[in-house]
Amino acid sequence: MEFAAAPLDKTNRIAGVIVFIFILGMLSMPLWPIQVIQSMPIRWAWLLPGVSILLILLVVAGFSPAGYHVTDTELAVRRRAFGVKRYQLSSFYSIEDAGEDFKPFGHKRGGAAGFFGYSGRYKNKVWGHYEAQATNAKQALVLLGPIPLVVSPAEPGMFKEIIEARMKQLKRTQ
Repeated sequence: MEFAAAPLDKTNRIAGVIVFIFILGMLSMPLWPIQVIQSMPIRWAWLLPGVSILLILLVVAGFSPAGYHVTDTELAVRRRAFGVKRYQLSSFYSIEDAGEDFKPFGHKRGGAAGFFGYSGRYKNKVWGHYEAQATNAKQALVLLGPIPLVVSPAEPGMFKEIIEARMKQLKRTQ
């Protein structure tokens, strides 16, 4: 069954606008009539930071979740540009609302938080080390297991019901 990722939350949208404005400023800097920039021998070198940040953001956007696919045995996270990441449902024992426990700006171990969603590894006091493949902190669900997984489908209620049913089915067949 297919599920779309939840729309980006307010934090992601605000951060995206701010960074977009910053990048436009960096890319247009050679055209600014400021004496210091105009007198620089290589004034087009100001483009390098803007282009670098833009490329980094494109990579981050490529890893952000675009949707989820649930089969009988696995959860597949479709990423925007870099393929699918698969998780075996048998490695999780329950699913619940992440609530206030998911604070993506806390202890990030690697990944992206705040641009195009939350993807990568994190750590908190409640779940320890966990992984996030989410776009909206308010609609986040956590699949609990050895390494918990935070996701944010557009329809969290239906997603939760289907995952719970699949996990029960897997427990009966084992």
